[in-house]
Amino acid sequence: MREADNDEKNKKIAAATLLLQQQIILAQFISRTEPQQRLEIVERQNFHNFLSSVNIIVENRATEVRSFA
Repeated sequence: MREADNDEKNKKIAAATLLLQQQIILAQFISRTEPQQRLEIVERQNFHNFLSSVNIIVENRATEVRSFA
């Protein structure tokens, strides 16, 4: 049991580390680009985040509608 807990902790740490590494790489990439390119990258990220939020809202509404049916 303890070994499974340690394995789970190690997986979470590895996932968090990978996410941080990706964020660092993205930040380094953005810092090396021209201002206009940086703006375009940020705009694309914002648009992607917006679409993800819309998808979550639509999925939640669909779940609510199904629960009333």
